[in-house]
Amino acid sequence: MPFTNQFLKKDRALSLLYRAEMNKYFKFSMDCLDKEEFNKSEMHFNHLLSLRRELVRMHRDKIAVDAAQAGLNYIERRQMSDQALKIRKDWF
Repeated sequence: MPFTNQFLKKDRALSLLYRAEMNKYFKFSMDCLDKEEFNKSEMHFNHLLSLRRELVRMHRDKIAVDAAQAGLNYIERRQMSDQALKIRKDWF
């Protein structure tokens, strides 16, 4: 599944931006480690983690919306079958 399909349509562009930012901050963090700047490295890595948490939140939003839509679809199918049973019962 493509990366952007894991998010709602309104969040897809933002998810790509966050992914690019995460890559940038990971490189910054690694560069700082190479220079023995541990505090800066930790700062960049923490920012990367905050972007990851935001991506996880957006993904959970997508899962919740999909589950709600599946529930609504089930209810609609159930109501249609109940109506069919009522029509059949009224027929006889």
